[in-house]
Amino acid sequence: MPIELIPKPEIEKKPFDLTKFLLYLAIIILIGSVGLYFLFDFVLIKNSSKILAELETQLSLQMTDEAKSNEAKLIKWRQKIEDFRILLDSHQNPSKVFPLLEKLTHPKVWFTDFSLNFRTQKTEEGAEVVQPHFQLQGVAESFRVLGEQLLIFKKDENIKEIKLSNVYLGEKGNVRFQFEITFNPEIFKP
Repeated sequence: MPIELIPKPEIEKKPFDLTKFLLYLAIIILIGSVGLYFLFDFVLIKNSSKILAELETQLSLQMTDEAKSNEAKLIKWRQKIEDFRILLDSHQNPSKVFPLLEKLTHPKVWFTDFSLNFRTQKTEEGAEVVQPHFQLQGVAESFRVLGEQLLIFKKDENIKEIKLSNVYLGEKGNVRFQFEITFNPEIFKP
């Protein structure tokens, strides 16, 4: 062994510090993740959107006149179908009221005249709804029978509103009257 004139201090070996190692490793992983995020975001994603736009322009250039014509026809037919769907959705069938009136009419009441008008009303949502409005003129055997008929109509859930007017005694002692009835619009749906 060589003889050393100046003694060197002994270098102490520090024990391996696991916590510092894990701290440094976590910092390196964090920096790498942020770097990869920016790489993907700025380079790949933006580059892919440019490539997609170029492909779409190439596709539109390659579309033939016949294909453009067919696409225009298809758009027109689609609009016609949509218009027809709206028309069918708004269709009402007022003839459904006759079986209901037959069921609700008192046996001692006769209707002599019937008229139907359509009124436009706004719903709570602001949409306009066309609602059938009926006027019925008739004859009842007595005032009591007329009152019973009015109660029958008022109790039915299909009748939204009812007004009784033009009540007077007829020539043969019977009671003549007029009802204005607004039915629930759901009963008119086909």
